[in-house]
Amino acid sequence: RQMCIRDRDQADASIKKMAQSYEEMNASEAAKILETMGNDLDTVALIMNNMDAQSRGKVLAAMDPDFAAAVTKKLLP
Repeated sequence: RQMCIRDRDQADASIKKMAQSYEEMNASEAAKILETMGNDLDTVALIMNNMDAQSRGKVLAAMDPDFAAAVTKKLLP
């Protein structure tokens, strides 16, 4: 059980670091990369859920509108 918690914590930390990397990118570049992951919207949403709201908004605005809409649906609880 301890191993599972530690693994989950490491995964959470990795996702947060990845989200921070996307936050530091130009929004249009981040959008392009995330759009290439279109077959895995769960991962895109996971990354974007860990971004700050301002960065997330800029990236969504830079995305193709249909893709941004699909991601937005995944971001909702």
